[in-house]
Amino acid sequence: MNPFIRRLALALLVLSVAVASASAIGMAESGRSTPNRLAGPWYTPRELKALVAYSNASFAEKQALLAGAEPTSIAARDSFDWGDAGVGAGVALACALLAGAGVVMLVRSRGERRRLRHT
Repeated sequence: MNPFIRRLALALLVLSVAVASASAIGMAESGRSTPNRLAGPWYTPRELKALVAYSNASFAEKQALLAGAEPTSIAARDSFDWGDAGVGAGVALACALLAGAGVVMLVRSRGERRRLRHT
């Protein structure tokens, strides 16, 4: 096997393992509280709820909050958005298919060049 193709395949393998492990770690840690406190600000439950509500607010709602409106008009969105997850999975699958197609095309073009040289 060609050393360039071998290095390319190894790089794609390492990249896919790194992406998979990073997403698995992020999913495992989401929603869990750590037993040891991390460095940084510590919010009370009320402050944290207000911060989440502000971050989920639209631009107009943020402007109203900064102007002094009551924060009860902003609804917090805590549900998982399957539509966004589907789009992300589709993009990841498309990238993997494009990378695989590129490797296949590269291998075939190398094989055709060798056949042309030997004939």
